[in-house]
Amino acid sequence: MNDFHNSKTNYIESVIIKVKDLNKMLDFYLKIMKFEVIEKNDNLVSLGVNNKIFLTLEEDKNAIKRDSEGLYHIAYLLKNLDDLASFINHLVKNKYPITGGADHLVSEAIYLDDIEGNGIEVYVDRDSVSWEFDNTEIVMDTLPIDIEKIMNRNIYEWKSFPHDAVVGHVHFSVRNLDGSLKYFRDVLGFDLLLEFRKRALFFSDRKYHHHIGANTFSINLKKREDNELGLVGYKLHIDKEREQELLDNLNKYDFKIINEDNKRYFKDIYNIKVYF
Repeated sequence: MNDFHNSKTNYIESVIIKVKDLNKMLDFYLKIMKFEVIEKNDNLVSLGVNNKIFLTLEEDKNAIKRDSEGLYHIAYLLKNLDDLASFINHLVKNKYPITGGADHLVSEAIYLDDIEGNGIEVYVDRDSVSWEFDNTEIVMDTLPIDIEKIMNRNIYEWKSFPHDAVVGHVHFSVRNLDGSLKYFRDVLGFDLLLEFRKRALFFSDRKYHHHIGANTFSINLKKREDNELGLVGYKLHIDKEREQELLDNLNKYDFKIINEDNKRYFKDIYNIKVYF
């Protein structure tokens, strides 16, 4: 997995989610996902493993829930099928609902939601040498997952989320794909690797199957407002040798960089803060 999530690769390494009830969300992420608390400050808690932040929860009891553009799911990449089988077994033992599973040809995945409805994917990649391309497009699909095969792996007790896991990709719900194409390709600099049935786009750096997805599966989405629950920010890891390219693109397309509390960010086309 380090071939596609390393210092020379551009990818989203963590997200920030606004939540209604921090204690209940912490209970889920600590007991079900088995993340660790890495940082805690007033209404903010950052979670992950091995000092890697995957997720920051920001409590706002007055925030509202709307069907708006934002997070479809955050996807956590595990190293092997033993890990995935053990996580599935952990969910079953704790009677936590799995909302789906799929074989995407390049990967095998299961899906669930946290208790405030934020989508989660946990998946394992197949060896990249087996990935197929049709000209420049990656070949992916959504097929039934062979759960029996997976559950015949070596299952261990799920005491902690694996320390070699990473945020593999982040998938967005959007109102239209044209804007997503211009933003993720032309501004952020990712390559378009697949247009899936005219309803989803998959973007990549260095020929990963996708670091970012965007889909129009949900209808009548609204533009995101600041007082909403859900995705409010994400941390973009940028290859240092290509940082100036990003800065030039932000200037070219009139994205204003804001420096605040020793951090810098800009607002993307979905009104979400992008830290880098």
